[in-house]
Amino acid sequence: MTLLRRLERHGIDPFGCAVGALLAMKLLFARYLIFGHWLGFGAFTDILAVLAVIGLSASAGRSRGRKIAAVVSLLFSLIALSTVVYASYFDQMPTLRMLASIREGGELVVGVIDLLSWWHVLLVIDLPVILFVAIRTKRDAEPRRFRLGLLGTNALVAFTALAVAAYPTDSRSDSMTSSYRHGIMAFELSTLVGRDGPELGGFGANVAVAAAKSPGAADHLQRQIDQLTGHTDGPRLPDVPAAGSMRGKNLIIIQAESLQSGLVGARINGQPIVPNLERLIDESIFFPNTYSQIGRGNTADAEFIANTSLYPPSGEPASVAYARKQIPSLPRLFEKQGYEADTFHTNDAQFWNRFQLYPALGFDRYFDRAYFGTSDLTGFGASDGVLFYKTWEKLLVYHEQHKKFYAQVVTLSAHYPFGAVCGRGQIEMPPEFANTATARYLESQNYFDQQLGAFVDFLRASGMLDDTVLVVYGDHFGMRFKKATRADGQLRRMVFGRRYTQADYFNIPLVIRVPGDTPPSRQEAPLGQIDIMPTMADLFGLDLSSTPHFGRSGFVKTKTVLAKGNCSSLYIDDDMMFVTGLTSAENLFYDPHTQRRMTGSRLSRPAHFENVADILRLSETYGRSLPERPSATDDIGVIPNAKKASGVKAPVEPSD
Repeated sequence: MTLLRRLERHGIDPFGCAVGALLAMKLLFARYLIFGHWLGFGAFTDILAVLAVIGLSASAGRSRGRKIAAVVSLLFSLIALSTVVYASYFDQMPTLRMLASIREGGELVVGVIDLLSWWHVLLVIDLPVILFVAIRTKRDAEPRRFRLGLLGTNALVAFTALAVAAYPTDSRSDSMTSSYRHGIMAFELSTLVGRDGPELGGFGANVAVAAAKSPGAADHLQRQIDQLTGHTDGPRLPDVPAAGSMRGKNLIIIQAESLQSGLVGARINGQPIVPNLERLIDESIFFPNTYSQIGRGNTADAEFIANTSLYPPSGEPASVAYARKQIPSLPRLFEKQGYEADTFHTNDAQFWNRFQLYPALGFDRYFDRAYFGTSDLTGFGASDGVLFYKTWEKLLVYHEQHKKFYAQVVTLSAHYPFGAVCGRGQIEMPPEFANTATARYLESQNYFDQQLGAFVDFLRASGMLDDTVLVVYGDHFGMRFKKATRADGQLRRMVFGRRYTQADYFNIPLVIRVPGDTPPSRQEAPLGQIDIMPTMADLFGLDLSSTPHFGRSGFVKTKTVLAKGNCSSLYIDDDMMFVTGLTSAENLFYDPHTQRRMTGSRLSRPAHFENVADILRLSETYGRSLPERPSATDDIGVIPNAKKASGVKAPVEPSD
């Protein structure tokens, strides 16, 4: 008697066993690809998930059970593959709802393909055989129930209990840590069936709600925020403009796609990567140790943070969570001063739900693909060259009309996977690195730099630069920290002069050029995107007494406390950057001024690290308690990583 028949005599379907064993190995392999670890308690819960679904499918009989097992194998395999690919780039776990809607981000397909490797084939290579065998299995004349059903029931009960336990009591828990500790499938199920909204409340919650409902209570909330962050009205830094000295001037803020601070001063065989940005820095105030703080919303989150000095919410992009809100912001502060506040971006405003975000932030108008057109497309929209030229044309009209303006300009051409404009750069890449992702990134940033230089020349030639504060900052990382090839690593060493670190990954430049006699300076204090709005308010003399803000002016000497937008795993102060690992042994420490790794037995979790969770929760409590706009709708645009509904385009300035 063969082994297969012996298994069937004992009520065990060999097919189900094989499918279950393969699924278990896939989930363990996925854990290794994501976390660098095979085993752990999370691996146990993943195996329980496999036993649950395969065991229960066996109770449906031979033919039907095999078909169910095949469908389960297909779903689990695709979830594992999608999770591995997503986590490899964003360094956070997607939810099932996000994976279910990934088809809505059709423009991201090229980027996803670039992330795939031959190792990923192992997660799906068995599916054709499994589906073929399941389909060819004939229906039993007398359906046979296998004994694995009882095992599946018990496993399901245990897995469900562990999945409930996996749902974090604090919605700011890091998704990577939760998935590692509790299991990939337990994490995914917990986010699918968990509570609809984040857990709010805690420190200062009642004050946050009161401030959202009544701006007159904002000062009480601000005192709570300052207590957590340690911000004070310290002395003014040397070589910075006086408070309110730019009152009545124009403001242009350029949010540069994937721009990292390490590019400033970097050379490839003596060639500068961002020479025009460096020339701008030579006549500006430069904050080299600024850090990205985005959450689930990536670029759109960066826009939100810079304009509000609030942290993005947990679990979803700010452009979705706060789409219906009326948010205190930089555009609204300028509106009180009689400014026109516009934002410019060559992609469709439906993307990342910007057509709802921009009214929520109080922008008067947004200019998107309808204005910039489809000439010189570079993947997501018209090129940065088109963006800067047509933006300059519009701002020139305001300038000639003596209309004060605040313009936000969001670039796009250097977007991952960096292939759209990499051939337009002016740097000559060493042949051995020409086909690497890092080379494409550097060439794309060099192209952006060319267009930035042309834009500054336009402003200077038209006289606008003499009456305008110009700000440039990066939205988020460009070069991934994990899973770089050897060639990528070698090229990065050439650029940075040392090993690329996780601090480099978060590090972005902040450049502020002011007209007048202010000397150029380099300010070394660590800042975040959350400090941009208060810094502009300081510079332009804007009243923040009714606007709670979690950042501080970069021109004042005070303590630094920074967090990452959607989780409490990152902490930055004046002395260190602390990044929590999957285990305490994997915690990392960096110098926030040099981005170099700090080592030593005396290093320990910072004393104020526990404040991060309270800061993030307080920000979200305030944001979700804000009143809704009278004109708000339930329409949601294209969100690459969230649920999509039909969107109705808001009015936009017609093309010239």
